[in-house]
Amino acid sequence: MTVTDAKPGIRRKPKIEELKDIWVCNLQEFENLIIGLRYALIRMKKVVGTQRGRDYKDELYEYVSSDEFRRGIPQVIAENHCKMEKLVKSAQAGLDETLNLVRKSVGFDLVHTRIRNVINDKIAAMREA
Repeated sequence: MTVTDAKPGIRRKPKIEELKDIWVCNLQEFENLIIGLRYALIRMKKVVGTQRGRDYKDELYEYVSSDEFRRGIPQVIAENHCKMEKLVKSAQAGLDETLNLVRKSVGFDLVHTRIRNVINDKIAAMREA
């Protein structure tokens, strides 16, 4: 960027103007020019940011709203439903097996504790006798 207050052959009034990519202004107007350009750059950056990825989003929307998608989605849902159903059944079987092992373990511990109590009672009775 070039800032100058020299404009060949024309006596100018105080204002800011652009002539072939050269900004013409005096030093008093320079600050306003910089503020305006900065604001314009910030706005352009925001617009570019909102446009980024727009092509992908447009393509995705077109596919999701297409007949091809509508025809294919029931099959995808059915396949995934079957897979999920198998996983749920497998998980349920694993949980049932674990629960049975816990029940057997708890039952064994209860029987073991009762036997130990009976033996300790018999030993105590024999000592007293």
